[in-house]
Amino acid sequence: MQSLMNNPVTRSNAPCLIVGIGYTTGSVRDLAQRAADYTPPLGDNATADERRQFGQADRFADFIDSELTAFLESRYTLNRNETAVFGHSFGALFGLYSLLSHRCFRRHWLVSPSIWWHNRRILDFMPSENRLDGIDACLNIGALERSSGCKRREERDMAGQAEQMAAELDRRGTAVFFREYPNADHGNVPFYSLTDCVEYLREAWQR
Repeated sequence: MQSLMNNPVTRSNAPCLIVGIGYTTGSVRDLAQRAADYTPPLGDNATADERRQFGQADRFADFIDSELTAFLESRYTLNRNETAVFGHSFGALFGLYSLLSHRCFRRHWLVSPSIWWHNRRILDFMPSENRLDGIDACLNIGALERSSGCKRREERDMAGQAEQMAAELDRRGTAVFFREYPNADHGNVPFYSLTDCVEYLREAWQR
Protein backbone atom coordinates (compact mmCIF):
# COMPACT_ATOMS: atom_id res chain seq x y z
CA MET A 1 0.00 0.00 0.00
CA GLN A 2 2.84 2.39 0.79
CA SER A 3 4.27 1.90 -2.70
CA LEU A 4 0.88 2.78 -4.17
CA MET A 5 0.66 5.91 -2.04
CA ASN A 6 4.05 6.98 -3.40
CA ASN A 7 2.95 6.37 -6.99
CA PRO A 8 2.92 9.50 -9.21
CA VAL A 9 -0.85 9.21 -9.54
CA THR A 10 -1.13 10.68 -6.04
CA ARG A 11 0.96 13.69 -7.08
CA SER A 12 -0.64 14.38 -10.46
CA ASN A 13 -3.27 16.93 -11.32
CA ALA A 14 -5.89 14.17 -11.52
CA PRO A 15 -6.90 13.29 -7.95
CA CYS A 16 -8.00 9.73 -7.37
CA LEU A 17 -10.68 8.49 -4.99
CA ILE A 18 -10.25 4.78 -4.18
CA VAL A 19 -13.31 3.04 -2.73
CA GLY A 20 -13.16 -0.46 -1.28
CA ILE A 21 -16.43 -2.32 -0.74
CA GLY A 22 -16.40 -4.78 2.13
CA TYR A 23 -18.82 -6.53 4.44
CA THR A 24 -19.85 -6.21 8.07
CA THR A 25 -19.07 -9.80 9.07
CA GLY A 26 -15.68 -8.93 10.53
CA SER A 27 -13.75 -11.30 8.24
CA VAL A 28 -11.44 -10.12 5.48
CA ARG A 29 -13.71 -11.72 2.87
CA ASP A 30 -17.27 -12.96 3.20
CA LEU A 31 -17.04 -15.78 0.67
CA ALA A 32 -20.76 -16.55 0.62
CA GLN A 33 -21.80 -12.94 0.08
CA ARG A 34 -19.01 -12.47 -2.45
CA ALA A 35 -20.35 -15.43 -4.45
CA ALA A 36 -23.84 -13.91 -4.42
CA ASP A 37 -22.90 -10.30 -5.19
CA TYR A 38 -20.34 -10.91 -7.91
CA THR A 39 -22.11 -13.49 -10.08
CA PRO A 40 -24.50 -12.63 -12.94
CA PRO A 41 -28.14 -13.71 -13.09
CA LEU A 42 -28.61 -17.44 -13.52
CA GLY A 43 -30.30 -19.14 -16.43
CA ASP A 44 -33.68 -20.84 -16.36
CA ASN A 45 -32.07 -24.21 -15.65
CA ALA A 46 -30.57 -23.11 -12.30
CA THR A 47 -31.70 -24.95 -9.18
CA ALA A 48 -33.39 -23.26 -6.22
CA ASP A 49 -30.25 -23.83 -4.16
CA GLU A 50 -28.09 -22.14 -6.81
CA ARG A 51 -30.44 -19.17 -6.89
CA ARG A 52 -30.03 -18.75 -3.14
CA GLN A 53 -26.24 -18.77 -3.42
CA PHE A 54 -25.51 -16.88 -6.65
CA GLY A 55 -26.73 -14.41 -9.24
CA GLN A 56 -27.11 -11.08 -7.39
CA ALA A 57 -24.81 -8.97 -9.58
CA ASP A 58 -27.67 -6.75 -10.78
CA ARG A 59 -28.57 -5.83 -7.22
CA PHE A 60 -24.92 -5.16 -6.39
CA ALA A 61 -24.44 -3.02 -9.52
CA ASP A 62 -27.55 -1.02 -8.65
CA PHE A 63 -26.18 -0.44 -5.15
CA ILE A 64 -22.94 0.94 -6.60
CA ASP A 65 -24.62 3.06 -9.26
CA SER A 66 -27.25 4.61 -6.99
CA GLU A 67 -26.77 4.36 -3.24
CA LEU A 68 -22.97 4.28 -3.08
CA THR A 69 -22.46 6.89 -5.80
CA ALA A 70 -24.99 9.23 -4.17
CA PHE A 71 -23.16 8.86 -0.86
CA LEU A 72 -19.81 9.67 -2.48
CA GLU A 73 -21.19 12.62 -4.43
CA SER A 74 -22.50 14.11 -1.20
CA ARG A 75 -18.89 14.31 0.01
CA TYR A 76 -16.69 14.56 -3.07
CA THR A 77 -16.75 15.94 -6.60
CA LEU A 78 -16.91 12.96 -8.93
CA ASN A 79 -16.37 12.67 -12.66
CA ARG A 80 -18.68 9.87 -13.75
CA ASN A 81 -16.94 9.74 -17.12
CA GLU A 82 -13.72 8.57 -15.47
CA THR A 83 -14.78 5.76 -13.16
CA ALA A 84 -12.90 2.47 -12.97
CA VAL A 85 -13.33 -0.95 -11.39
CA PHE A 86 -10.62 -3.35 -10.23
CA GLY A 87 -11.68 -6.94 -9.61
CA HIS A 88 -10.07 -10.34 -9.12
CA SER A 89 -11.59 -13.78 -9.76
CA PHE A 90 -15.31 -13.45 -8.92
CA GLY A 91 -14.70 -9.72 -8.55
CA ALA A 92 -13.40 -9.64 -12.12
CA LEU A 93 -16.42 -11.65 -13.23
CA PHE A 94 -18.61 -8.93 -11.74
CA GLY A 95 -16.54 -6.26 -13.50
CA LEU A 96 -16.97 -8.12 -16.77
CA TYR A 97 -20.72 -8.44 -16.26
CA SER A 98 -20.92 -4.75 -15.43
CA LEU A 99 -19.04 -3.98 -18.65
CA LEU A 100 -21.44 -6.08 -20.72
CA SER A 101 -24.72 -5.18 -19.05
CA HIS A 102 -24.63 -2.10 -16.84
CA ARG A 103 -21.82 0.16 -18.10
CA CYS A 104 -21.31 1.54 -14.58
CA PHE A 105 -17.60 2.12 -15.22
CA ARG A 106 -15.49 3.70 -17.95
CA ARG A 107 -12.45 1.52 -17.34
CA HIS A 108 -12.17 -2.10 -16.21
CA TRP A 109 -9.11 -3.83 -14.75
CA LEU A 110 -10.08 -7.50 -14.63
CA VAL A 111 -7.67 -9.94 -13.01
CA SER A 112 -8.19 -13.67 -13.63
CA PRO A 113 -11.94 -13.36 -14.28
CA SER A 114 -13.94 -16.48 -13.43
CA ILE A 115 -15.32 -16.87 -16.95
CA TRP A 116 -15.73 -20.62 -16.33
CA TRP A 117 -18.46 -20.02 -13.73
CA HIS A 118 -21.76 -21.82 -14.34
CA ASN A 119 -20.80 -23.18 -17.75
CA ARG A 120 -19.50 -19.78 -18.88
CA ARG A 121 -22.79 -18.07 -18.18
CA ILE A 122 -21.16 -14.66 -18.73
CA LEU A 123 -21.05 -15.33 -22.49
CA ASP A 124 -24.86 -15.19 -22.61
CA PHE A 125 -24.61 -11.45 -21.92
CA MET A 126 -22.25 -10.68 -24.78
CA PRO A 127 -23.87 -7.96 -26.93
CA SER A 128 -23.97 -7.81 -30.70
CA GLU A 129 -21.07 -6.44 -32.70
CA ASN A 130 -19.82 -2.88 -32.10
CA ARG A 131 -21.82 -2.24 -28.95
CA LEU A 132 -18.96 -1.64 -26.52
CA ASP A 133 -17.13 1.32 -28.00
CA GLY A 134 -15.90 3.99 -25.59
CA ILE A 135 -15.04 1.43 -22.91
CA ASP A 136 -11.56 0.31 -21.83
CA ALA A 137 -10.69 -3.10 -20.40
CA CYS A 138 -7.49 -4.81 -19.32
CA LEU A 139 -7.60 -8.55 -18.69
CA ASN A 140 -4.76 -9.95 -16.58
CA ILE A 141 -3.81 -13.51 -15.73
CA GLY A 142 -0.86 -15.22 -14.08
CA ALA A 143 1.21 -17.52 -16.28
CA LEU A 144 1.07 -20.20 -13.57
CA GLU A 145 -2.70 -20.36 -14.07
CA ARG A 146 -2.19 -22.11 -17.38
CA SER A 147 -3.11 -25.79 -17.22
CA SER A 148 -0.14 -28.02 -16.49
CA GLY A 149 -1.48 -31.44 -15.65
CA CYS A 150 -3.92 -30.05 -13.09
CA LYS A 151 -7.48 -31.19 -13.84
CA ARG A 152 -9.10 -28.15 -12.25
CA ARG A 153 -6.90 -25.75 -14.24
CA GLU A 154 -7.65 -27.63 -17.43
CA GLU A 155 -11.39 -27.48 -16.79
CA ARG A 156 -11.40 -23.78 -15.97
CA ASP A 157 -8.79 -22.74 -18.57
CA MET A 158 -8.42 -19.32 -16.95
CA ALA A 159 -5.79 -18.06 -19.38
CA GLY A 160 -7.33 -19.39 -22.57
CA GLN A 161 -10.79 -18.09 -21.73
CA ALA A 162 -9.43 -14.68 -20.74
CA GLU A 163 -7.61 -14.46 -24.09
CA GLN A 164 -10.77 -15.41 -25.96
CA MET A 165 -12.78 -12.87 -23.99
CA ALA A 166 -10.26 -10.14 -24.83
CA ALA A 167 -10.67 -10.99 -28.52
CA GLU A 168 -14.48 -10.92 -28.27
CA LEU A 169 -14.44 -7.55 -26.51
CA ASP A 170 -12.07 -6.16 -29.12
CA ARG A 171 -14.43 -7.25 -31.91
CA ARG A 172 -17.24 -5.36 -30.21
CA GLY A 173 -15.39 -2.07 -29.98
CA THR A 174 -13.81 -2.21 -26.53
CA ALA A 175 -10.31 -0.76 -26.21
CA VAL A 176 -8.88 -3.93 -24.68
CA PHE A 177 -5.46 -5.29 -23.88
CA PHE A 178 -4.34 -8.57 -22.35
CA ARG A 179 -1.46 -8.94 -19.93
CA GLU A 180 0.14 -12.09 -18.52
CA TYR A 181 2.41 -12.01 -15.47
CA PRO A 182 5.10 -14.69 -15.83
CA ASN A 183 5.64 -15.64 -12.18
CA ALA A 184 2.11 -15.18 -10.87
CA ASP A 185 -0.60 -17.66 -9.94
CA HIS A 186 -4.29 -17.13 -9.27
CA GLY A 187 -3.73 -16.13 -5.67
CA ASN A 188 -1.01 -13.52 -6.08
CA VAL A 189 -1.60 -12.08 -9.55
CA PRO A 190 -3.73 -9.18 -8.19
CA PHE A 191 -0.75 -7.98 -6.17
CA TYR A 192 1.42 -7.99 -9.30
CA SER A 193 -1.19 -6.11 -11.32
CA LEU A 194 -2.44 -3.52 -8.82
CA THR A 195 0.49 -1.13 -9.25
CA ASP A 196 0.17 -1.44 -13.04
CA CYS A 197 -3.51 -0.58 -12.70
CA VAL A 198 -2.71 2.62 -10.81
CA GLU A 199 -0.13 3.61 -13.44
CA TYR A 200 -2.61 2.86 -16.23
CA LEU A 201 -5.22 5.11 -14.60
CA ARG A 202 -2.67 7.87 -14.05
CA GLU A 203 -1.78 7.88 -17.73
CA ALA A 204 -5.44 7.71 -18.80
CA TRP A 205 -6.42 10.68 -16.64
CA GLN A 206 -3.57 12.81 -17.97
CA ARG A 207 -4.42 12.34 -21.65
